[in-house]
Amino acid sequence: MKIGRAKNLPDYKDSFPNFQAKKFEEILPNLEPSGIDLISMMLNYDPNKRITAKQALLHVINFYLIY
Repeated sequence: MKIGRAKNLPDYKDSFPNFQAKKFEEILPNLEPSGIDLISMMLNYDPNKRITAKQALLHVINFYLIY
């Protein structure tokens, strides 16, 4: 699956707002680094690069085993 640009979509309009990305650390200042890491992997736009549910559970389990 190839990810295209929004401008190529049939209903795209140049008047749509263009937002700059914010870092998760700014939005979630109290979240630990492993939580930021997990959120960023879960919200990856490309499904081929996005973390799977199984990988996410292992990420959480590993966090609790370390602490």
